[in-house]
Amino acid sequence: MSKTTPRLRVENRITVVLVLVVVAALTFALLVLTNHSGPPTSTTKAGFKCAPYTAFPTLKLGHHASVSAAFDGFRATFSATATKKNTIRFQPSGMPFTGDLKVAEGTRTWTLPKPSVSKDYQINDLCLISFAKGHSPAVLTEGYTGGAHCCELPVLYSLQPSSDRFVQVLDMTPTNFKYSLAFDNNGGFRPMLVGSHVLLRTEDDQFAYTFGCYACTPMPIVLDAFDGTHLTDVTGQHPSLIRPEAASLLKQATLDAKGEHSPAWSGIGPFGSLAAWVADECALNQGAQAWSRVLSFQGVGELSNKVYYADTLIKGSYVAQLRRFLLKGEYCTGQFGE
Repeated sequence: MSKTTPRLRVENRITVVLVLVVVAALTFALLVLTNHSGPPTSTTKAGFKCAPYTAFPTLKLGHHASVSAAFDGFRATFSATATKKNTIRFQPSGMPFTGDLKVAEGTRTWTLPKPSVSKDYQINDLCLISFAKGHSPAVLTEGYTGGAHCCELPVLYSLQPSSDRFVQVLDMTPTNFKYSLAFDNNGGFRPMLVGSHVLLRTEDDQFAYTFGCYACTPMPIVLDAFDGTHLTDVTGQHPSLIRPEAASLLKQATLDAKGEHSPAWSGIGPFGSLAAWVADECALNQGAQAWSRVLSFQGVGELSNKVYYADTLIKGSYVAQLRRFLLKGEYCTGQFGE
């Protein structure tokens, strides 16, 4: 009868212990995977990547093309074929907006729902945007209708963790779509990194044409934040971005006002720039001081009814119309002593 030596007994015990450790480790790993098997969460800081404008080709009839943007391990790809049915009827023509939009991340792929557009427009923007740290990138597309001063039509998609699907949270393509926030439908949205978040920059086109021609009427800055389901106007929370815009507008208004008395006058008066400047100042809660400045312009004859009509062909008093416009639109409520 053989005997087990002390050394063999020790080695056998070590082997048993190692086996138990390995089994425990595998069991723990299985439990972790079972309890946390949902979609991975991005750990990237806020940021964005847009396909360059030059990446969008002009498609001839029957031709196919794709454009992509990649960020944080995600890739958004828009593909389209030009057919007689969706040929764009303005120049320069491009990729039909109602092509196919897909997003890929690792082995996962999503096909995003098409916009509700009733006719085909040209896609000219495709962005992946992580609005905040830990947020999976959202997808922003824009289609252009071809008008001289209109329109960019944004569509925004967001990955919802509960369903692991990209849902359409904003679709501005339907005819006569009503957007509740101030928006420049000529310039669309432009993502910008502000601190630890990405905001969508646009402008308030309620000012367009109001105090002169389109190019004569600058528009106040508008900043929108996105929480995954809704856009919120947060312009007033970023005075450091409003101030330089306001300073530039006042400088332009001052130059235009004085330029009217010069032989080299361009023909553009101060009315549009001054209107946008006052709105910006009201967003900074400086409306009373801004209005005093408007009255000082008027006091030296630079905002007279005669000059206003000569510049814009708009009858009446610019100062009275500006005040009424700003108060009715609630830009300066409580700041003019009304």
